[in-house]
Amino acid sequence: MTSRSKPYFLAKTKSGNMHPRKSGTLHPVHMISYALLAIWTAQAGAANPSVNIDSGQLLQELKRPKPTTPIKDTPLTTELPVDATKQSGGTLLVQDIVLEGNTVFDNKTLLELVADAKGKELNLDQLKELAARITHYYQQHGYPISLAYIPAQTPSDGTVKINIIETRFGEITINNQSSVKDKALLANLKPLQSGDLVREDPLQRSLLLLSDTPGIAVHSVLRPGQTREPQTCRSARKPERNSPAAYCLTTPAIITLAVFASEGRCRSTTRSTKAINWW
Repeated sequence: MTSRSKPYFLAKTKSGNMHPRKSGTLHPVHMISYALLAIWTAQAGAANPSVNIDSGQLLQELKRPKPTTPIKDTPLTTELPVDATKQSGGTLLVQDIVLEGNTVFDNKTLLELVADAKGKELNLDQLKELAARITHYYQQHGYPISLAYIPAQTPSDGTVKINIIETRFGEITINNQSSVKDKALLANLKPLQSGDLVREDPLQRSLLLLSDTPGIAVHSVLRPGQTREPQTCRSARKPERNSPAAYCLTTPAIITLAVFASEGRCRSTTRSTKAINWW
């Protein structure tokens, strides 16, 4: 789960869910073309280089349904990956796990998610997977951009620390370029108050009501807010070589919700896109 820091973006469209194609995924037409190329090559090799391919035969190949494998959702695993020990060098014998920063869920609830790690030799990738379980738990319970991570640490007694950032609203702004009065637009955002935890349901509800205002188009963005709290400071510590717990991460504990409203003949809704910033 490692990536470069990027702003949080939250957008919804009335057209429905979008399913962008992953980089490197072949379009079905390309897959058929490659399959036919293999068939034709095999036929040509079996006969001679100048073999003639019947056009009717090719048409039948194109019409012939290709076997498909049903795609199943893959939930976050609750077991450590079998081959995870091959992914990094140093390991740590986990004797205990402590949590810091959680207020929504108690320690008992969250520690049950990672209880199987105690007494095991884990490397950095496996430790990050433990934090990912907690992050996933928050997301599944309506906290889309809260985050658990392994901070930079050098455990000496086998105790692993997992930090949890429960993201809250900072400033909530609206840039109104439409003819609708600011008061009318801000009324829809009233349930979202500065200092409140970012929860998916009230956020989506408020933005949907806002975007249902006739005659305007709405674009909303979640981005890191301005704060001097320690959680938002970037760690300059360089990870020690072969230290499985030397893992630095940064994510904003406070975010800004910025809404832009402009004149528009059609109304736009917003579609949630989850993004997490960390090093």
